[in-house]
Amino acid sequence: MQVSQNTKEVRISEHGEVTNRLNSAVQNLASANPDIRLGGIYALDRIMQDSPRDEPAVVSILSAYMHKISPRNPQSKEPAISSDLKAAVSVMGDRPEGSRAGPLVNLENVDLHKLDADELVTLKAQTRINFRDARLTSVDLKDAKLGQIDFTGAAMERADLSGSELNETPFKKSDLPGSNMKNIQCVGSDFTGALLFDADLSGANFNPASDETGCKLTDVDLSYAKLTKARLLSVPLNGTNLSGANLAQADFTGSDLRDVNLGGTEQKAVLVGTKFSHADLRGANLQRLDLSSCDLEGADLRGAHLDGARLKGAKLDGARGVPAGHG
Repeated sequence: MQVSQNTKEVRISEHGEVTNRLNSAVQNLASANPDIRLGGIYALDRIMQDSPRDEPAVVSILSAYMHKISPRNPQSKEPAISSDLKAAVSVMGDRPEGSRAGPLVNLENVDLHKLDADELVTLKAQTRINFRDARLTSVDLKDAKLGQIDFTGAAMERADLSGSELNETPFKKSDLPGSNMKNIQCVGSDFTGALLFDADLSGANFNPASDETGCKLTDVDLSYAKLTKARLLSVPLNGTNLSGANLAQADFTGSDLRDVNLGGTEQKAVLVGTKFSHADLRGANLQRLDLSSCDLEGADLRGAHLDGARLKGAKLDGARGVPAGHG
């Protein structure tokens, strides 16, 4: 009985100590002195590492702090990343292994444009910033370097990632409907199962360097997305939904487009000058599409659904599975 009572008293004392540390750290965040604010951020980091049960509280405090010091400003042109903002992102993204506080990371409408994740991971010797399952609706990440951030399962509706570099960035099953991803440079990133409905990917470059791994866009919802002038050479897109998407002048040369959905009755993709040369289009839904200006040289169309499709005028040299009378 005495041992049990002592243990209980020790736990109460420990919890009280953590509460005092939390209060002190929060007070430091309100300081006008940037060094004191940094001390408060790293004090919260220490609390999170020492006391996993207080991780949700730390994440909530840091989320509120970032909303306060860096709200999204669409007119901002200057770098928004201050030293304490960098530290807050680094600490929040260094949650312990097996953390379940991802959904509590709420950076909705926070300005993080020009964020350099490569720099952040060096602050705490991290391997990657953990934003899995985070709430990042309308976050500003334009012109950022995001190669060291894990966005798996993140909610990123209407996020601005335009001009950003995505180097092996995980986006598996993330939600990015209506996001601005114009002119992103993407190498080795995995978007498997992601939702990119109505996203703007015009000018996006998904081409790997000759010695690097390509991106994955299998089973992605790209319906009504804008991919004008996007480059997706040799990219796996099998099972992806491209109905209603604008693919004008997009380049899918050598890509895996098996079983993709581009055609239909009301949600037909826009194909003007689109390149599918040497692409694998087996089993693809190309019904009622106007393919007359497309480059399909060497493409594999075996088993593709071409009912009502217009092929006259398309480049079909070397293509396989072309209906009789169109070769």
